Amino acid sequence: MRYAIYSGIGGLVAGILIGVYVIAPAPDTESTDEAGFARESKVEQVVASAERKQSIVIGTGHVRSAYHSAGVGICRFVNQGTAEHGVACETRNTQGDMENIDGLQRLGGEGELTMALAQGRWVNHAHNGYGRFEAAGPNRDVRSVFSLHPQPLTVAARADAGIRHFDELEGKRVNIGDPGSLHRDAMEVLMEELGWDASIFASATEMNPADAVTALCDNELDAIVVADGNPNQHLRDASIFCDVVLAEVSGPAVDTLVRSNYYYIATTIPGGMYKGTAGDTKTFGAVAVMMAGQVIEHDVIHTAIKSVFENFEEFKGLHDSFGGLTKKAMTTQGIQVPIHGGSDRYLREVGLR
Repeated sequence: MRYAIYSGIGGLVAGILIGVYVIAPAPDTESTDEAGFARESKVEQVVASAERKQSIVIGTGHVRSAYHSAGVGICRFVNQGTAEHGVACETRNTQGDMENIDGLQRLGGEGELTMALAQGRWVNHAHNGYGRFEAAGPNRDVRSVFSLHPQPLTVAARADAGIRHFDELEGKRVNIGDPGSLHRDAMEVLMEELGWDASIFASATEMNPADAVTALCDNELDAIVVADGNPNQHLRDASIFCDVVLAEVSGPAVDTLVRSNYYYIATTIPGGMYKGTAGDTKTFGAVAVMMAGQVIEHDVIHTAIKSVFENFEEFKGLHDSFGGLTKKAMTTQGIQVPIHGGSDRYLREVGLR
């Protein structure tokens, strides 16, 4: 009896030691290169497991979104080669950025999504536990795979409102975006940098983009803001149903935000993208980022990014927002969290890192 008890204790201790030294994740190693681009400094498996994960579940968004188009396209490319590389892919429609970030798989086992899309600013905040993620604390399992299209702050104003620059919103009727949205977040960031609050406007409404377009064309608003990829269906609707102009978003405050945050870029909305907007419009914004949990094996993420970059022209045709993408920009712009080791490995293989 005593021998059996000692044997049981010995087995328990051995099991714990195996769990710590064999199954436990390798240290989360990060470094920053000359451009300030964070990456995992060692391309090695993060988790040792006898059952290799060979499936991808991509969190997207609503069916008309660029997120959805990207996810469906990636899965199509991956699944075309499943017989060769053994990786299968499926998409999961979600409510977008927040649900995607929360749904990523973590080292603790929670989370159903292998990969997902979200705005780069929010990805960075989730990784560091900033802003709306402060209560939950840092999620150090978040990794970037590549970036996608810019999601710039776009100001559409009635042509008769006398608004040609963001500064001219003062004293106007402005929809500042619905609470918790990317639109509202971008607006609040710039307003804070300028030292503004909502009292600077004649009125500040909090409608979603669809309702805001209706109010704009009914002359209940002078301007609306949208922070999403361009071309954008809400802005298209506004330009079709009423006369609008795009106001420039530029100046020292914008320069400071872009200079201080890798997830922001200065960008231009090309003239002619919307009815009545012939000239280019300068603005800024965050960039959409494809992310993955660090727990996901490197060869799985390697397969995913390879499938995109080897079908690049077809990928760019999946959504109007992707037309201006370049491989180089997708490996550098808008990313401020470590890059996943599988992505890093592929980019180095093809000379993009």
